Amino acid sequence: MKSRGFVAGSICDFFRRHRSVSGVRGHAMRHAVCALVIAALPSLAGGTTINVTPGVGTLQAAIDAASPGDVLKLAPGSPIDPTSFYAGAVIVNKRVKIQGGAVAAMIAAGCANAVALEIAADGVQLRNLAIAGGATTGLRVAGRSGVKLQDLGILAGVPSELCRPSGAGIELDGVVRLSLRDVRAHGFPIATSVANLVANARVTLNRCGGDGPPTLTTGVLIVNVQPGVLRLTNCQFAFASDAGILLQNADGVRVQRNLIAGLPATTRGVVVDADSDGNLFKDNDFSQNMVDVVDDGNSNCWKRNVETLPRGPVTGNPSTAGCL
Repeated sequence: MKSRGFVAGSICDFFRRHRSVSGVRGHAMRHAVCALVIAALPSLAGGTTINVTPGVGTLQAAIDAASPGDVLKLAPGSPIDPTSFYAGAVIVNKRVKIQGGAVAAMIAAGCANAVALEIAADGVQLRNLAIAGGATTGLRVAGRSGVKLQDLGILAGVPSELCRPSGAGIELDGVVRLSLRDVRAHGFPIATSVANLVANARVTLNRCGGDGPPTLTTGVLIVNVQPGVLRLTNCQFAFASDAGILLQNADGVRVQRNLIAGLPATTRGVVVDADSDGNLFKDNDFSQNMVDVVDDGNSNCWKRNVETLPRGPVTGNPSTAGCL
C-alpha cells in the first residue's frame, strides 16, 4: 500500500501543475483542494480504527463489517469476568489488525467449537490477546502469508468452562510468511504444531512456549518442512510428557537458544526422526535430568548445547557430524 505522504504528494503535485484555474484565487483554490485531500487520506493510508465492545459475537460482527486494513481495538479482559469476554468462535477472513490494550483482551470461544480463532486471510495481525477455548485447537493458520502474531496467550478455556482439547494450541499448516513472538499455549497436548512448509516459506517462532503436566505431551511438533524455511529461537517448553521439540521429516530447521525442562526419566528434550536431516541445534539449554537428545537423522549439527540442571554434558546422542 502506498504511504499517505506519497499519495498526498502526488495529488497535490498534480494540482500545482494543473493551471486551468489561474491567478491568486486559483492558487488559493489549489491549496485548499490539496488540504482537503490530505485531510481525507487516513482511510486510504492505514484503514479505520474501530473500538469493539465485549459481548457475544461482537468481534465476529466487527470483522464482518470491517474493510481490509482496519484496526479493531478490543477492551481489557479477565478470565474470571464474563462481562469482559468477546464470546464465540472467530474467523478472521479479512486483512485486519486485532489488538488489545495494556491489558490483554479476552476472546472466549467455549468448548463446542473445534477452533477458537482461525485466520483465513493474508496480512492479518493479532496482538495482546488471550484466546480461550476450542475442542481441538486454540489458534489455527492454514495456507496464509504475511501473518504477524505477538503477545498472545492461547488457553484451553476459562475457569468457568475448561475444555479438553485434542490438538495443538497453535496450529500452523502450510503457511508462507509468518512471524510469531511472545506467544504461549497452556492446557493443550501440543503447544505448537508446524507442518507442510514449502521451499518459499519463511516462518519464525521467537519466544514461544508451552508448559504443564498433565496435558502437555509435546512442546513443538515440526512435520514435513523443507530446508531453510523455519527458525525456532528463544522458546521455552516445560515438562512435556514425551518431547520438548519433535522433528518428523523436517530438514534445515534452525533451533537455537531454546530452554527445555523435562520430567526426569520421562521427557526427551529434542527428538529427531530418521527422515530429518541438515538441521542446526545450537545454544539450547536442557534441564531436569532427562534424555536430552534422540537423533535418528543424518548430518544434523549440534553445537554448544548445555545441560544446566544437573550441570553436565548433554545426554543422548548429539553429533557434530553435520556441522560444516
